Amino acid sequence: MQLKCKGVFDIKLIGNRGNKVKDYRKGLSNLLLERWRTEVLETGDMLSGVSQCHAGDNGTPPLRTDTYVLGNVLGVSDSYILTESYFTVYPAWVRIEYFFEAGTATGTIRELAVGYTGNANSRIVIDPPIEKRETDKLIVTYTRYVYRPDAWTGVITGGQFDGTDVNWECAVNNRQLHNIFHDKYLDKWLLVRSTPYSAMNVVVGDSNLPSDLVNDLPVNNKGNILYSGMVDFYNAVEPTDSYKDITFGFETGTANGEIGEIILVNKVSSSSSKGLCRFTFDPKLPKSESNRLYLTWRWSIADW
Repeated sequence: MQLKCKGVFDIKLIGNRGNKVKDYRKGLSNLLLERWRTEVLETGDMLSGVSQCHAGDNGTPPLRTDTYVLGNVLGVSDSYILTESYFTVYPAWVRIEYFFEAGTATGTIRELAVGYTGNANSRIVIDPPIEKRETDKLIVTYTRYVYRPDAWTGVITGGQFDGTDVNWECAVNNRQLHNIFHDKYLDKWLLVRSTPYSAMNVVVGDSNLPSDLVNDLPVNNKGNILYSGMVDFYNAVEPTDSYKDITFGFETGTANGEIGEIILVNKVSSSSSKGLCRFTFDPKLPKSESNRLYLTWRWSIADW
């Protein structure tokens, strides 16, 4: 399961007389940095560090290994307004508007970085640069989008007892995407540990009907529920440069029947469960009290 992100800057320079727009740059794509991807693989938090924007004077093109502005820091804005997309909207987005008031970030601005001091998660170079005078105000609007395909698909070779292959599909509907991106409910499933945690729940059902990305609810089982609760087995390892593998499973007495669907859930409280994604299997996976079932789920993040 790989989600893709994109960050876009709109930059507006406003003079002190009559709020005249002196310079306007729209739709400048940023480079998401390695430290951001590492943190997302570890925690699932795709909005980490968006509370600050930093202006610098170095025009060297960005590299993924950058960690901050490369030049002198002309100013830092932690004054912002945040808005976000509604839970049914796709692609999901968060928009942050930063304000560099008159008297701050004065000079020739050649770069912007979003993140914490010395620990940015995205960087952009402005070419030609923006000249900000003492009396000017700079408004930086940063929008981060997250995308997913209609589904990820694959084959479990010899997945049936008779050696028949099993086709699997993983889908994240719009409401589940909101749970992952805005509310960060993927975090418990990404803990590096070798035993289950109480929030790591699943709903296992007997239907393999396709997911409806627009209309399905977050916990979107379409058939009879075979099992609902914690997984019996869980193991997550430290991520590689590009992905993290999570293995979960069921012992002999759990989730028995013809398994057509498995929904990963973060059980926030006794009355609240947040669905994250839905797997389906065709043909269905037969499970009985004489066997166990272990599945490995790969989590990945990339630029759009």
